[in-house]
Amino acid sequence: MTVQLPEYPGQGGRCQHLALAIAQMIKGRDDIIFLAAGTDGTDGSSDDAGAMVDGGTIERGIQEGMDARQFLETANSGKYLAESGDLVNTGETGTNVMDLILGLKL
Repeated sequence: MTVQLPEYPGQGGRCQHLALAIAQMIKGRDDIIFLAAGTDGTDGSSDDAGAMVDGGTIERGIQEGMDARQFLETANSGKYLAESGDLVNTGETGTNVMDLILGLKL
């Protein structure tokens, strides 16, 4: 998947974008948790490391009046995930090794 950023992207970065895209795929499931986070504690234009999403992420966003597709199109995943309560904030770690991408099926 290639992400084309709009002229004025919103909040978030690659990990948050991936997490929100996965959240759409696992919507309504209660047996999957997915984490995407940068080991340095930041992701793109945000101070958050990434996000940990589950089958309820999309519904929590809908309850806040949001449409995940729109937030993905405008590269504003960080805003959506902040409202749904799924951001991961570790603070800066001083270690920039890689991104962590973990999925857990219960």
